[in-house]
Amino acid sequence: MKSINRKLLPALVCVVFAFSIQGAFAQDDEAERAREQQRQLGEQEHQRQEEQQQHWVKETRDEFVNTDREMARKTLDSFARPVTRIEREFMLAVPHFREAVTTYRDALSLESSLKESVKGMDRFVDLFREYFKATHVDLPILDKTEFNSFSKKELIWETLTTAERVDGDLRLALKQLREANDTNTLSIETVLFMRDLHGEVLRLELLLAKVK
Repeated sequence: MKSINRKLLPALVCVVFAFSIQGAFAQDDEAERAREQQRQLGEQEHQRQEEQQQHWVKETRDEFVNTDREMARKTLDSFARPVTRIEREFMLAVPHFREAVTTYRDALSLESSLKESVKGMDRFVDLFREYFKATHVDLPILDKTEFNSFSKKELIWETLTTAERVDGDLRLALKQLREANDTNTLSIETVLFMRDLHGEVLRLELLLAKVK
């Protein structure tokens, strides 16, 4: 009997060993499933947070756009039509303002006096500001402290950059106003564009005052 047991002993050891391996594999599988489940839960939570963030961004953007459009509608209601004297002056001044910007740019590149070219742009800025006031175009909030840390040289170059941007926007505004006159209608988009342009003109006015 003892002899038989000795013969069976290796087989029994193999069986026990096999069961031990199977148990270990089963534990590994269970741990892997737990890790996978945890990973999926993490991904779901991350996706949920992203969706919440996107929803919040959309709501905020929609609120901002709706506020902007409401302001534009109010401006649109009070926008003077048909073409007034100040609007004709505004439209005629646009191409001449570009000449004034060119004069300033040339004076800057030649390192000559900027006094006259600054005065030239300043005269047009006054006219543009009068136009926006007469047509009740709102403007974004202007930060009057924006340039407090600028050096004189930085102010001079920022004036050129802003003047060139205003020049480009003025030509777009001129095109839109002509279309409005042809159709006798003014879109909300045009009013919003004019409001932003109003802000740029006042920003240029502030810069010109600093470089005089």
